Amino acid sequence: MTEKIKTLVVVVISLFLFILGVAGLILPVIPGLVLIALSLFLLSTRIPSVKRHLEKLEKRFPQLREKIRKWRNTFSIFY
Repeated sequence: MTEKIKTLVVVVISLFLFILGVAGLILPVIPGLVLIALSLFLLSTRIPSVKRHLEKLEKRFPQLREKIRKWRNTFSIFY
């Protein structure tokens, strides 16, 4: 039961960050791309399909590999 609650909390926080990120693409005050990326990294800790897509991004853009791994290690507390 605890894992389901953790997953639900991560998904709700990620959804909130994603909505803020989309608003940030329109509003100049909010950093939209940063919030969208943050929501994706949080989701990748709980949803395997999102994690697979991030791994595909690592392969496609090798120059971003270290940044993606650094972010993944930062959010490893959610595993």
